Amino acid sequence: MDERLSDAALTYCAIVDYPPLPLLRTIAIEHPESAKSIILDAMPYGTMGTPAFRFTVERGVDNTLTARRATYQQIAKQLRRFAAVFGDEETCVLAHEIVGRYPNRTALREELAFAL
Repeated sequence: MDERLSDAALTYCAIVDYPPLPLLRTIAIEHPESAKSIILDAMPYGTMGTPAFRFTVERGVDNTLTARRATYQQIAKQLRRFAAVFGDEETCVLAHEIVGRYPNRTALREELAFAL
């Protein structure tokens, strides 16, 4: 990160399934959309509604989030990573989008309360 080698970090990220925060911060210097995509791609299926990144919806496939506390905790974990890279303001907007998509899930709201 000190050397600001965003391109090298992005190239390295192609071979790493779950990049650590310092690597994501380095990528975000010059490639913020790529860093966002990496973090959001790690969200559980259905979190962001219709897939906006690498996943596509097939006909007849339900694109809703699994209603389990462990799933909500995974979302919270990714939002914390997002906040560490992009700050609280963008994270709050993202958390409101997710909770707005599933307004009746109180457990989800509880897990994401740190960002709301």
